[in-house]
Amino acid sequence: MGDAVSSLAFDRMSPVVAGALATVFGSVVFALWAGRSVLGRVVVGRLPIRLGLRKAFQEVRVPKGMPLLILRLAVGNAIVLPATYLSLGRLHSLETVISIAFGGPVMVTVWGLLFPRTGPRRISGLLCPLLAAVAMLALTRPWTGQCDVLGFGAALVAAACGWNLLKVSGRMEEAGKLAHGTAIAGLLSSAMLAPLLILAEAHRTTGHVLGICAASGLLSGFVETVLGVLALRFIAEETFGVLTGLEPVASLFVGWLFLKEQITVLASAGVLLMVAAGSWAVWSEKRLREQIG
Repeated sequence: MGDAVSSLAFDRMSPVVAGALATVFGSVVFALWAGRSVLGRVVVGRLPIRLGLRKAFQEVRVPKGMPLLILRLAVGNAIVLPATYLSLGRLHSLETVISIAFGGPVMVTVWGLLFPRTGPRRISGLLCPLLAAVAMLALTRPWTGQCDVLGFGAALVAAACGWNLLKVSGRMEEAGKLAHGTAIAGLLSSAMLAPLLILAEAHRTTGHVLGICAASGLLSGFVETVLGVLALRFIAEETFGVLTGLEPVASLFVGWLFLKEQITVLASAGVLLMVAAGSWAVWSEKRLREQIG
């Protein structure tokens, strides 16, 4: 939904700039959400400002080795929405962009199957990338000569960012610093995107366009991140990554309903193949866990 909303601004603003603005809106709101307990008690007067600042610092203080993870997450967050929106602006196919980007989380599970921390490898996991590759061919149709290389490449970059997000988030969750680590990374992402925001003024950004970017950022950068943080507290990162397989299916209907995109046989087949890759990964990952005990 966030990606679909963002496309409404592409005729007045570069998709890359729209992605930068959406990232900033979502990151700032998420940072406020992550620190809501301390900030709220300071605002209502139940916690002195000095003590509140000290407690807030203690909450966001990260263990040794965490700064590098935060930096990795910040770089990925700064890239993912601009890359996704650039791909959407060039491919004009929401299901194609979402399906390719979904390849990142699928690869997280495949990596876990081929290189598990404990237990045997599951070579059957190689079927997942094969299904994903066939899905990409069905979605992009390179034999027609109309595949936009830049748009396809941007979607692959978004997939790599999704892979990075899940790997880093899993390690942050193990350290018990997922929410605050993500909040700090988001603020760093906003700082990294500051040069791009200057272009927003060059585009003579209107309040209407800013509203679209804010809505997109809240959906893609805040709501999605909050739900992700909450979900990773209860399920493994590999399972979380594959369960997002509902996104490609949903993108078919969202693209048709809001963007007036046609649901073609090839596009549907590509989405189903990508979901099949994710489902196979879930099944293989479950079998691996059962064998480990």
